[in-house]
Amino acid sequence: MIPKEELRRTLIYIKNKNFQTTMQYDAYELSLEAIKYIGDPDPNLRDDLVLTYLEAMILNHTINDSQVKTLLNICLNNLNFGLGKIDDSVFTRTCSMLIIAIIIYRHRNYPFLNKGEINQIFEKIIYTYKNDQDVRGFVEGKGWAYGAANGADIFFELSLLKDTENNDMRRILDAIYHKVKVGHYGYIHNEDERMARVVSNIIRRNIISENQIYEWIQKFELQPAIGSAYIVRRTNIRNFLRCLYFQLHPEYTFLCNTILRTIEKNHE
Repeated sequence: MIPKEELRRTLIYIKNKNFQTTMQYDAYELSLEAIKYIGDPDPNLRDDLVLTYLEAMILNHTINDSQVKTLLNICLNNLNFGLGKIDDSVFTRTCSMLIIAIIIYRHRNYPFLNKGEINQIFEKIIYTYKNDQDVRGFVEGKGWAYGAANGADIFFELSLLKDTENNDMRRILDAIYHKVKVGHYGYIHNEDERMARVVSNIIRRNIISENQIYEWIQKFELQPAIGSAYIVRRTNIRNFLRCLYFQLHPEYTFLCNTILRTIEKNHE
């Protein structure tokens, strides 16, 4: 394992060269070293160097399909790390999700994953997204965790795949529903926009009927309650539905009206 500061210097050098690796560095071997620091609490190393380097290697096809699959498997395994806890382990999980989203994007444009591999990704993301309790956006001194947003980005990529079927879309909607209505954290870092983008795309795919979407939106109606968790939950739902409304307006009048009625009912 390359020491942290040596890796930092190496990645800074390559970044300054616009990620054009030289004979001095093997892109794949350096990727394997970099991914070991994908959850490091240092935002400069993690976000500015490790993630940007891995993204460049994947999207620029500097590493081949087989090598990308190895990185994918590492990231899928990382999703188990600290699952259920609210601590620094969130960076390993959510940054791994970001890399998975980038890999699916590459697959959409240059297919290299088979149906079984896509199914494995889908099941792992659904499970992790539903069971991860750490939904923080920004962590002071440690940077972006994006506990809810990065998983939503994977769902967005999955929802664009032509092989994603009705039942898959409905399971994505269910996962988004549960993530939106959390009561222990208020979303303030654009998570609602990124979750709404997933739903908006699913609607536009016309795989799920408008009536099913109508019923899904109605599930956000709350029974009146007291306490801070209820206020946070209601606010998260309102902000999410507002985002969805403006992403659908004016094309989907019926659904937009349903959204407005749901918001109004929750604030009676």
